[in-house]
Amino acid sequence: MPDNIETNERYGRVVVPLVGACNLQCVFCSKSIVCHNGGATREAMPELSPWQALKYAGEVLEEYPQLKSICIAGPGEPFADPEYAITAVKLIKKRFPAMNVSVITNGIEAFNYCDQLVAAGLDNLTVTINSLNRGIITRLYDWVRFEKRLYRGEQAAEIIRDNQIKTVRQFAYSGIDVKVNTIYLPGINDIDIVAIARKSAQIGAKSFACIRTVQDPDTGENVSHPVSERELDAVRKQCSKYIEISGDSNCRCGTFGNAIFMKTKKRLFEIAAGPIDPEHKRPNIAVATLDSVTVNRHLGQAGKLNIYSYKDGICELLDVRDTPPAGGGEQRWMDMAAMLSDCSVLFVKDAGLTPLGILKASGLSVIRTEETISNAIKYYLFPETMTKCSSCSVMGCDFNKKVQEI
Repeated sequence: MPDNIETNERYGRVVVPLVGACNLQCVFCSKSIVCHNGGATREAMPELSPWQALKYAGEVLEEYPQLKSICIAGPGEPFADPEYAITAVKLIKKRFPAMNVSVITNGIEAFNYCDQLVAAGLDNLTVTINSLNRGIITRLYDWVRFEKRLYRGEQAAEIIRDNQIKTVRQFAYSGIDVKVNTIYLPGINDIDIVAIARKSAQIGAKSFACIRTVQDPDTGENVSHPVSERELDAVRKQCSKYIEISGDSNCRCGTFGNAIFMKTKKRLFEIAAGPIDPEHKRPNIAVATLDSVTVNRHLGQAGKLNIYSYKDGICELLDVRDTPPAGGGEQRWMDMAAMLSDCSVLFVKDAGLTPLGILKASGLSVIRTEETISNAIKYYLFPETMTKCSSCSVMGCDFNKKVQEI
């Protein structure tokens, strides 16, 4: 299948970048190139909320109605934020039930969410497995983060191998079509590729793709020497004895060089810079504050939240709402999400991981800052109004040091 504009527009898919964080450090990872596990560049790609992802997918499908698939891929690992990944699948499948919805993952955490993804309507899962040999795995990855702990060396290798196998087996058993991707790294994992294909078939994968690394445009270097089409064909021929071979030299899910992506890239960034829910159903802004001047209250300690509107350059206090009482566990944060259903963003001095996950999953963007309320709201809604930092000339640098989406 030739890799050209006509082919991409005919056979390509909508690739939706969702989560920037990652739980795995690949030695061949470069922030300036395509993420081989996720199919999207890190710094060059925005992170979308599930609602922004829905809007972007809808606009691309309106322009390219011949497409039949939507792929959630990168810019990091989707299951580094599982609530976002599950919500995105659910929203997209509900809006486009005839579309094939897929996710690309490294498989470290995905098995924990199999039942929820099946219920959400996931059709396909692609898992990147680059080796089954612990010695090789230690050469490929510096560390893995699993269940909030960081692992290195042999211990990391065992977790990576076992979890990836578990992910493939569990999703396949649940009726999801699973594809395994393996990056061909001559001199590193070439002796293991056929074994990966054979094992993939044994644990339920339907297809297998052997792909090449992408050259770093900054250095011109690969982690290993470039792979020729002849080398790829030879390996695929051996693997085809055990499993159906899928794809061409570079993963079709990848956005690098994809004609459709390049044509819609500007709009993608515009949507990412806009409201977390582009439908504008949540016009108000919530703030955790002690004095109604500055964002200076930790969410867990906030007994009340100020609710503001912003219109014609003016912040107007609409309401002061009591928060659900402490001690209710996760239910407290679900109740808070419900009481803030008219708000698109919540400004806090700080917040814990549990409320963050629940509130984000409800469609509420949570921003940590100690700015004045008026400046925080203005810079969030109109980032182009930020002044340049006197020391580095980066737009909004001083503000960004004090504002962080969490």
